[in-house]
Amino acid sequence: NQKYKDVDDKALLNKEGTALTLYAGRNDATEYTVPDGVVRVSTGAFSRAANLEKVTLADTTINLLHAAFRDATKLKTVENIDQLVSISNQVFMRTGLEEFEIPAGITTIGNYVFDTSKLTDIHLHAGITSIGQEAYSDIPTLNCVVIDGTPTINYDAFRNSSALKYIIMTDSENVALLNKNTSYIPANAVIYAVSQEMELK
Repeated sequence: NQKYKDVDDKALLNKEGTALTLYAGRNDATEYTVPDGVVRVSTGAFSRAANLEKVTLADTTINLLHAAFRDATKLKTVENIDQLVSISNQVFMRTGLEEFEIPAGITTIGNYVFDTSKLTDIHLHAGITSIGQEAYSDIPTLNCVVIDGTPTINYDAFRNSSALKYIIMTDSENVALLNKNTSYIPANAVIYAVSQEMELK
């Protein structure tokens, strides 16, 4: 095929080798490493990866496109993520992702990105300007959210994450927003506002 090329019988790339368009590894495979040179993981590329538990990105991978890993229900870990600059909507929706520290190059969290994942704690760095609609909703394991900066928080960002106990932030306007719009967060969550001069850890 002139448009695509097969790599190691596991992934289909575009002919330039810069986009991973489809993961087609064995159904019993639990780990996969994205080939060097891949810049972006395309829409739905890993949606058929029923048993993958761990994916290691290439050093060159900077973009995860729409729903790239959506419905990879056993995916727990994505490694080598520090170089990422964009994560589109629904990328990790309905996965088993347990931990994901947002890289410094990411400034927006798209809609439904982590919806129905297995995250437990979230630390959003000061460079993040927007948290998308239902970005962290329906996460039964989510316990604590720390927000360093002053991002725009969109509708129902943490909705139905029933175990969420603590939201810690520096921005008084966002504190007021969450207190006013109770659908954005579960009823049992407690919001803590701290001084911007304090270091959040």
